[in-house]
Amino acid sequence: MYLVVTHGLTMRLLARRALGWSVALFEALSNPACCEDRILTSGPSGWTLDRPFEQWRPASDASGQIPTTR
Repeated sequence: MYLVVTHGLTMRLLARRALGWSVALFEALSNPACCEDRILTSGPSGWTLDRPFEQWRPASDASGQIPTTR
C-alpha cells in the first residue's frame, strides 16, 4: 500500500497513466478541490478509481473515465 500526497494536477496525471485515459479526456477533467482524496486500487483486472473526477466538458474524442476493457 502507498500513500501519495500531491496536488490535483499530479493526481490526475497518475490516474491518467494507471487507467489509460486519452489526453482529450484528461484535459476535460477538473482538478480535485483542496484536501479532496481519491483512492486508486490495483486488482486482478487492472486499476480502478473510487469515484470519477468532475468533468467540465465532454472529451473531444468521446472517451470516458471508466475503461470498457483493458
